[in-house]
Amino acid sequence: MNKDNIFPILLFHSDPEKFFTGAYIKIGFFQSDDELKFQDEVHGNIFEQVEKTMDILFTKYIHSSINYEGLNRVEKYDYPKEAIREALLNAVCHKDYAEGTPIQISVYQDKLIFWNDAQLPDNWTVEKLLTKHPSKPYNPDIANTLFRSGYIEAWGRGTIKMINDCIRFEIPSPKYFYDMSGFWVEFRKDKL
Repeated sequence: MNKDNIFPILLFHSDPEKFFTGAYIKIGFFQSDDELKFQDEVHGNIFEQVEKTMDILFTKYIHSSINYEGLNRVEKYDYPKEAIREALLNAVCHKDYAEGTPIQISVYQDKLIFWNDAQLPDNWTVEKLLTKHPSKPYNPDIANTLFRSGYIEAWGRGTIKMINDCIRFEIPSPKYFYDMSGFWVEFRKDKL
């Protein structure tokens, strides 16, 4: 298949998995690393996957506590929505769709982990992501379409934004890991 045909299929086709085996998202709730309690798969084009994944995460997997301010009910989730959204969009923009593995989101009682089959740009390290850096997505056509659609800003500040979102939310900063199998973002909900 011609490389120019890849991104329109992922972004707009009703069933991109007909062409790319791992073009979907898996979400699982784990009691422990070896005990999966339940799971969901999110299919469709990239826009549908992003919208459905955020909905499923915040209705089924990520809990909220309810408090009252005066007469108004106030719900506070375990994690900041902005940081989770950023991690999801980063996973979508940087995923290696040639590999047959879906984006995986593992939810535990005390943490949430995003994993995707991705590669850092040449000569980049995880430490570089913790400072000001340019936007250099693995899939520039996907990132550009998400930018034009208003989903992302394309400035390379997502990793720093996630850290600041968590600090404001009063939970630990996310941890980033990169090894030969892909890129990991781990959020912990225990209070500072």
